[in-house]
Amino acid sequence: MDYLLVDPFASASSGVTTYCRHALARLQSLGLKAEVIAPAQGESLEHFRRRLPVVLAEAARLRGAL
Repeated sequence: MDYLLVDPFASASSGVTTYCRHALARLQSLGLKAEVIAPAQGESLEHFRRRLPVVLAEAARLRGAL
């Protein structure tokens, strides 16, 4: 993965969410591997904050394994 975008709001009315959606499409159109991580439906911001480092560590581990 080349880019991992973080959207802590995951809301259609959020400018951050809109930016992430457009950035993801643009990066992918350039042939780059990109993903957006956002809170799951019903997930609290606190739980997302705790989950994020785990996801980032896993992404780094996978990147190192390539």
